[in-house]
Amino acid sequence: MNSKEFSIPRESELRVEIIDGETCVINLVGGSIEIFGLEVGGKDNFTLDWPCQIAFFSWDGATIKISGTLSISPYISTDTPMHEYLNVHSKLQFLRNYAFRTLTSGPRILICGPKESGKRTLSRILTTYACRELMRPICVNLACTNFGLTLPGTVSAAQVFLDEIDVCKGIQPKVPLFFWHGQSNNTFQGFHNVLHTLSMHISSVFEQDEVVKQSGLIVTAGSWID
Repeated sequence: MNSKEFSIPRESELRVEIIDGETCVINLVGGSIEIFGLEVGGKDNFTLDWPCQIAFFSWDGATIKISGTLSISPYISTDTPMHEYLNVHSKLQFLRNYAFRTLTSGPRILICGPKESGKRTLSRILTTYACRELMRPICVNLACTNFGLTLPGTVSAAQVFLDEIDVCKGIQPKVPLFFWHGQSNNTFQGFHNVLHTLSMHISSVFEQDEVVKQSGLIVTAGSWID
């Protein structure tokens, strides 16, 4: 098994892609990193299996050792949107703090864009950052063409806790709520009905739990414009 160390400069990221049955072991040698907003520190080791595209971001610099044979060589990039994502989170957290002080509703945002534009990545990062602030936002996935929180062909929602966010697998809610849309392609037939039912359930949760209400809502839209 081949091993190689990578030194990640501050405010940069190491990008790794794993394909075709490959696997590798990641060892954090020094510093600290974030994986989609989830902080990893200490001497943590974890295994990545295919298919996987992941970026190890460091605010202050870090050293990572990768053990395994990869077809695509990992590389370091300084072109990262993490500053913009953190700025968005800061604005949302300001609104959540205001909601807690005034006992009102927290921010409700909709992330939209064309296919493969990074909607799920942004949603995962914002959700993780919120959970790190001890918030309990509801994460909603309206993209019926991919796995999202549950299965293709469904719209889903889940109240997310920090311990339900996995370094490799992402958001893994223990009790998701999802409704079968009927098809895995983009069609409006039946979509309005399941969306209405989902929204009714979310409204009910907001009425019963003030912390969730003030933590807000993060919605990932489907690629309808395609």
